[in-house]
Amino acid sequence: MRKSAFHAGTVTVSTVCAAMCIAAGSALGGVTTLSASMTADNQFTASISTSAGSAGSTFLSGTNWPSTYSGSTDLSAPGTYYLHIRAEDVGRPAMFIGNFSLSGTDATFANGTQNLLTSINPGDWSAALDTYGGTDVGVVDIGPNGTSPWGNYAAMGDARFIWATGSPTPLVAYFTTVITVVPAPGAASLVLLGLAAASKRHR
Repeated sequence: MRKSAFHAGTVTVSTVCAAMCIAAGSALGGVTTLSASMTADNQFTASISTSAGSAGSTFLSGTNWPSTYSGSTDLSAPGTYYLHIRAEDVGRPAMFIGNFSLSGTDATFANGTQNLLTSINPGDWSAALDTYGGTDVGVVDIGPNGTSPWGNYAAMGDARFIWATGSPTPLVAYFTTVITVVPAPGAASLVLLGLAAASKRHR
């Protein structure tokens, strides 16, 4: 009888611990959603990666610069992510423009906020000509949203038309910005409190 009672208590503790592990995973990482509205002259591929030098997983692409392309992808764990944009021009002039946002309170772009526009603000975007994580060539400002010949994109707000620096204008550019996702505040304390409660129930 005593053995059966102990077994029942063990099952209870195991169940509580399992639930706390699930809660811990959620609290420590949660799910951050990256949303994008963008386009490029003439075409682009947008991907998310945990490496500065590899493309990662594509979540959005477009081949018609007058159109605005919108999409999103989930960042399911704390860590450093890289938003990579490969833009290709098939006949100058060239441009890339975009408006990006993050959900939740525990993720930020390189500018320290949850919203990022295309711009030449220091640290916001880097550009290379050969590959992601390649030699930084700098980013050039082409003009505000609405500049001819592209006109205005309603979803882009105050974003700027940008491209990679080079002479003549490069036909392919690799743009990157960094996203940081941190554990939710108090997550570790929540897990410890839950485990303490489970231990009390066992005793």
